[in-house]
Amino acid sequence: FPSHDRSAAYGNQVTFTTNIDVTIGTGTGTNSSTGYPAPYGTWYWGARHQFLIRASELAAQGVSSTAIRSLAFNVASAQAQPLNDFTIKLGHTSEMDLNSGWLTGLTVVYSQTYVATTGWNTHSFSTPFVWNGTDNIVIEVCFQNSYYTYNSLTYNSNTGFVASRVYRADSYGVCDNPNSYDAFFVRPNMQLGVNRANYINGQVTYSIS
Repeated sequence: FPSHDRSAAYGNQVTFTTNIDVTIGTGTGTNSSTGYPAPYGTWYWGARHQFLIRASELAAQGVSSTAIRSLAFNVASAQAQPLNDFTIKLGHTSEMDLNSGWLTGLTVVYSQTYVATTGWNTHSFSTPFVWNGTDNIVIEVCFQNSYYTYNSLTYNSNTGFVASRVYRADSYGVCDNPNSYDAFFVRPNMQLGVNRANYINGQVTYSIS
């Protein structure tokens, strides 16, 4: 796409943005039908997950401060069971792993009943989350059913640090659990839908990767 230099004609810079998907994690393993972490894991009535993405992982993809507009998980094998009140929250954190307690003060960006399908499952946010380009990002997903079946299988990667924590139970109030969790070095592969444009001396050049 050609660059556009408007500075000479109008004395200012015109900004164009384009939305792209940034993939975090390329592993080919999956959770099991009863194993976790599993963002669409219905082996219990409900499951609360938090995932950590380090700022360095986004920087390695060429992403700086940006608006995140969607989140997707890649499903290898899907269960047809609806996930009631499937909610996604995002927030900034200086924590480098998820060894400590649940991170709070997160912003709800998505909430509705959802049924997972095979392939990338994209959740478009009701309000974009603006990443500051410096802090790490914590993503929380949770749902609450009153019955169970096997988990959908989601592709994941070993991160080398504690990047996931999970609480699951056959009870109500799972999404409000403040204490118990299991921690994992494995994290589901994700795609973040972000705004991206490069600015060079008043010119706008598109950079897609």
